[in-house]
Amino acid sequence: MICPDNKCGSCTQCCRLLAVTELNKPKNTRCIHCDVGVGCRIYHDRPESCQSFRCLWLQTQDTHIPFPLYLRPDKSKVVLHTTPDEKNVVAKVDPGTPMAWMEKGIGNVLATLSEKILVLVDNGKKSWVIEKHGIREVKMSVADETGTEHFEGYV
Repeated sequence: MICPDNKCGSCTQCCRLLAVTELNKPKNTRCIHCDVGVGCRIYHDRPESCQSFRCLWLQTQDTHIPFPLYLRPDKSKVVLHTTPDEKNVVAKVDPGTPMAWMEKGIGNVLATLSEKILVLVDNGKKSWVIEKHGIREVKMSVADETGTEHFEGYV
């Protein structure tokens, strides 16, 4: 069942790149309930974390300056979302295109965001922090029971 408002279009990147603890789904694995390019087969019964999740691309679609289609996660290969405290941005990158976050369109967005807030990039193999002073590789913890990884230090 595709979401009724269909604002995601054919994008299902969050169903692949993000962990869903209620379903014991690790990050970077396709959810068993995902109909690729269509949507969630259990849309009306999906877990709370899925119900409350809205990537930054989707959040901008109801604003006066929506992100363009080329920044949609299935096009850019990057799902942008805020940290739980909404103070920073996380860029989950498709491991099949691990350096997609450096491409011109999405790279410009990340650079702009990093002028005001910290941006954490995770491509499934490595993680980086982008700050106004530059990019540094970081070490993250193994995900805890909530699926959250924590900063352990700079590489």
